[in-house]
Amino acid sequence: MSLRRTFLFLSLVGAIATLQCTELPVRVKRSGREGQLRIVKCRDPFTKQIYNQRESWLRRAKERIEYCRCEDNGISCHAVPIRGCIKPLCFNGGRCQQALYSPNFFICFCPPGFTGKYCEI
Repeated sequence: MSLRRTFLFLSLVGAIATLQCTELPVRVKRSGREGQLRIVKCRDPFTKQIYNQRESWLRRAKERIEYCRCEDNGISCHAVPIRGCIKPLCFNGGRCQQALYSPNFFICFCPPGFTGKYCEI
């Protein structure tokens, strides 16, 4: 990889890591046709995680739990009711809470000394 390409790649990674939501134009060539593909990435300001366009997640925001989605124009979040998880999903004594109306979305509250989506770190 040339020095210029390496610099451009690192600049792109830096842009993704510092912006809440960014659009990445990517040139694609398929069946002899060339065009542009839009890729949207969002960075959650609370968790610092990076998500793809249309990806959803739960996050802890101050005293409430929010359901968030990476949209074309940024992150869209709203508070959701939660309940204890039906089956334990967290490790190392973490407390699991899931969205009341979307049980596939859950969040682990980790005890001191542990972190990660499942309190696995």
